[in-house]
Amino acid sequence: CVEYAGIACIWAHQGVLQPAPPFIKGQVLASRVRTRLSLCGLREACQRWRELLIVALLGSLALITFGVSSGFMWPMLSGSWSSALQRLCVTFLMPAFFEEVLFRAMLLPCSEDHGAAFPGDLSAALPVRPITEHSGSLAAAWPCDAEENQWEEPGAEELRLCFLASSAPGFQPRTSSRPPLLMQASTLAIFVTYHLDFIHSLPVFRDVRFLVLALILGTSCQEALLGTGSLWPGIVMHWLWVWCWLTFGFRM
Repeated sequence: CVEYAGIACIWAHQGVLQPAPPFIKGQVLASRVRTRLSLCGLREACQRWRELLIVALLGSLALITFGVSSGFMWPMLSGSWSSALQRLCVTFLMPAFFEEVLFRAMLLPCSEDHGAAFPGDLSAALPVRPITEHSGSLAAAWPCDAEENQWEEPGAEELRLCFLASSAPGFQPRTSSRPPLLMQASTLAIFVTYHLDFIHSLPVFRDVRFLVLALILGTSCQEALLGTGSLWPGIVMHWLWVWCWLTFGFRM
């Protein structure tokens, strides 16, 4: 139950948990998941495919190098190809999709939280998307309207709020969408600790080498999310890495 206590502490620090009813701001968590699973976020992630490719290659190299050199993994085919195909479908939902939604999308704050985001984030008061190399106007920096599938032009009131927030004492412009390092490390620690609960009862989950591999996987998926704002790259990496481990590298 340690990971559940950790999740509660992080949500309390972010303002998602509160002492009075409703005790949890479900709309904030739903907004995080919806934003990071949206087609707008996926489109932005596709534009950063070079960065994602680097993260995927480095993560794969680290997993294979440590897994094989430590003796935890060894190239082999576990079972038949039919079982491998069945495992391909199962591992997408669990652990990939479930764990990425819980430990990445719901724990790490985003700009749409409106006050629950990390300190110094201007987008906590005004959600603004970064201008990419393909943007041709200020509209490219504004939230994507998922229903109309178009960019909305900011109004005079929104620009005034943005100016007032940036003029506030002690304000420092945000250069990236990353939460504090302590929060990033805390979510990774919770993710690793989660593999030690009663659900993961097999001895392989108590192996220190497995926990190191889980840390490498979690770090790579977290970097993919923080770099693109989309959860889908991390889901795909998590999915394929676990499937390859169970199919070609699993050794007890």
